[in-house]
Amino acid sequence: MKIDVRILLFTNLLMGILVFFVQNKHMGTFSFILALILMIISGLYKESINYIILYIILSYFGDFLALFGNNGIFMYIDTVAFMILAVFPLTMIGTIMAKTIKINEFISTLEQIKISKNIIIALAVAFSYIPTLKEEYFRIKENMKLRGINLSIISI
Repeated sequence: MKIDVRILLFTNLLMGILVFFVQNKHMGTFSFILALILMIISGLYKESINYIILYIILSYFGDFLALFGNNGIFMYIDTVAFMILAVFPLTMIGTIMAKTIKINEFISTLEQIKISKNIIIALAVAFSYIPTLKEEYFRIKENMKLRGINLSIISI
């Protein structure tokens, strides 16, 4: 089932506000579950499973680090994990938008809610750049593999 673009935009805006003003684990879990439901309704099952696995790993990773006490490096890593978990729902809705919405639908929806043409053009360019970026990444990776260069975090 296809979710209306206005609902996705409103949900993303609302979750963005919640991320910055209500920072506790329960609200993060609630927003994650809401974004997960939207993902499942959109038919993005594989992506949903990936996000669930990452969410569980990061959640328990932070709890695991808390066992080591208030050591500086462990607190830093726990804070980074918490910040990543906080923006997870935003990236999930962004994934839904990138995978299910066509650019012309996006532009017409923004025109219907009376957004300025300058903002619409900027958002449309940014929105259309995501698939191009993905294609270029895979082309670069394939070319490096042909040349015998391994592209990974470890090799960088």
